[in-house]
Amino acid sequence: MTSAIHQYNEKVGPTTLYEVTRLLALLKLKSAQDNPFSGNYQRKIAVMTCFGFHCDQVDADSAAKKLITIINDMAASKWIKASLYNMGRMDIPGSQECMVISYVAIPSEFEDDVKTVYGWVQFPEGGLPPRFK
Repeated sequence: MTSAIHQYNEKVGPTTLYEVTRLLALLKLKSAQDNPFSGNYQRKIAVMTCFGFHCDQVDADSAAKKLITIINDMAASKWIKASLYNMGRMDIPGSQECMVISYVAIPSEFEDDVKTVYGWVQFPEGGLPPRFK
């Protein structure tokens, strides 16, 4: 269950006065009220997804580099809409272990792709990330 989402507007039609005027001329319409678009933007959501590793503190740099590679690959594939938390490290009190984590917003149309390729590094909200190997 995920509780955090990122809401955003996606352009679906003309937005500037020039674009609207041009559209009206092309469609031979006399008024913007005749515009066939119900709106110029569509409201969308992206679900916050947790990625990270649980590791020994001595392996934190290696885990961070691996996570950076994964996040960069998802960004290059245009699977990330926003970063909700800069990549961070949390030391686990009373042990020599830590977590390297990142929270990013994945648009709903890419959730399955991300889960297929990087599901092994995802973890549920409030959970512990997978062990870094």
